[in-house]
Amino acid sequence: MNVVEASGLVALLAAAGMLLLSLAGSVIRPSRTQNRVRIGATVMLALTGAYLLRHWIGTRLPPELAEYRDEPGHALASLWWIGMAYLSNAALRRYVWFGRLARDHRPLVPKLLIDLCTVLIYIVAALVIVHVVYEKPITAIAALSGALAIVLGYSARSSLGEIFAGISLNLSHPIRTGDCVEIDKHWGYVEEMNWRQVTLRLNNGSIMFLPNSVVASAAIINHNLPDRRIRRHFDFTVEEDAPPMEVRAVVARAMLQSRRVLSDPPPGVVLRGCCDFGVQYQARFWIRSDEDWFSAADDVGALILASLHRAGYRMAFRRAELGAPEESTAALPAQPAAPELAALLARVHILRPLEAEDHAALADRARKVDLHAPECLVRQGDGGRSMFIIARGRAEVTIRQPDGVELRVAELGPGEVVGHMALLTGQPRTATVRALSVLTAYELDAEALAGVFEHRPAAIDLIAATVAEMQLQNERKSEAYRVSHAPEGERRSTLTSAIAASIKAIFHKRGVPAPESLR
Repeated sequence: MNVVEASGLVALLAAAGMLLLSLAGSVIRPSRTQNRVRIGATVMLALTGAYLLRHWIGTRLPPELAEYRDEPGHALASLWWIGMAYLSNAALRRYVWFGRLARDHRPLVPKLLIDLCTVLIYIVAALVIVHVVYEKPITAIAALSGALAIVLGYSARSSLGEIFAGISLNLSHPIRTGDCVEIDKHWGYVEEMNWRQVTLRLNNGSIMFLPNSVVASAAIINHNLPDRRIRRHFDFTVEEDAPPMEVRAVVARAMLQSRRVLSDPPPGVVLRGCCDFGVQYQARFWIRSDEDWFSAADDVGALILASLHRAGYRMAFRRAELGAPEESTAALPAQPAAPELAALLARVHILRPLEAEDHAALADRARKVDLHAPECLVRQGDGGRSMFIIARGRAEVTIRQPDGVELRVAELGPGEVVGHMALLTGQPRTATVRALSVLTAYELDAEALAGVFEHRPAAIDLIAATVAEMQLQNERKSEAYRVSHAPEGERRSTLTSAIAASIKAIFHKRGVPAPESLR
């Protein structure tokens, strides 16, 4: 046995060892998916060893089979090239299609291109086997393939048209899997692109199948290009006596209250023209391409109506033709009696340390605020000189993350307080509180609390301790508190002192005497 044959024997033994190790690993730790690259590498190693031993195998054939001595070598060489095609395709799928070019375990490259590359790899392997292994000219195969292609092309011209249209779509990349698109006024998300069709998931959850030829010749709007932001608009008309600058400012601020509307780029309002019953405007805003368009438009429409009504401007329409009254006849919610409001304030957690007469004094100074979904009671990052007590309805609390996403952290109901940290400590608002329904709240500003603290300075320490306990409860839920090494008692004392000092610093300027602990 020469060196080449010895190398082949070593390769065979190594392949057998790898195979045994793979089998042992699958028994010890079963897996649903097999590593095709490892399997392909093992097979290639075994075929390489067998090919190097082809002469040794040929000499061991019986004399009557001597004329077939070269056939084992041709067969092993053919199997080697087929194994190389399998290994190349497996490596391409594992490390490229489902590796570098994948997101969330889904390839970004359309399935059509993946299948096309697989077919080309095996065609190349077949041509190499014919030309290199069996030393046959490829021209005859090309001529036969051309004739066969003519026959098949005529009989399957519609299917081939879809295939070539699919190839054109994959080369030009107007759409990709996961994109939000409009194709011939059909709106949806691209679920799959294959040899024959593009699959769209429509907004109502149903699936639409569009042939590649239709998609290739259609007008396509890709809302994911150049990025994943879409500009939408909402048209409205306001009566002509409303100043345009005021209308634009009110509506632009109102749109930012929706968690679906992006702040970058900022929303805006343009004056489109005039009609016989008012001035026409268009509110323009940006949302993410994966956001529900109809919900975003519903939010913006509700916010525009509520903000214009609150500012004293009316939407315009032909009131005379419709028989509508010139002035609004909508009944406003009745203001509760002072004793009822005082009883509500007494149930608020941070105001419980106060006496009944303090609750009554605050009830006299409270200002009623009525909101409709999805208007904001407070917004994260804004300054605050007042707090709110919810009397009716529900509200959600969201915190904007660094990537711009608003994370919902709580839901509030009647008797709960909003904005107290900004009022008592002077800090910016730390969260956004947005109405989920018709919401009624009562606003207490710094002037109202100053009157209470003026004749009851000890209430500062009591309220500070209550607020500190509430903040500790929030910290227990956060990762920052879990990594803190400070004892809870020490942390509570520090928070109480810091919050009391902030309250003193804010209200001392108003003539409120300092409590015992801050003198």
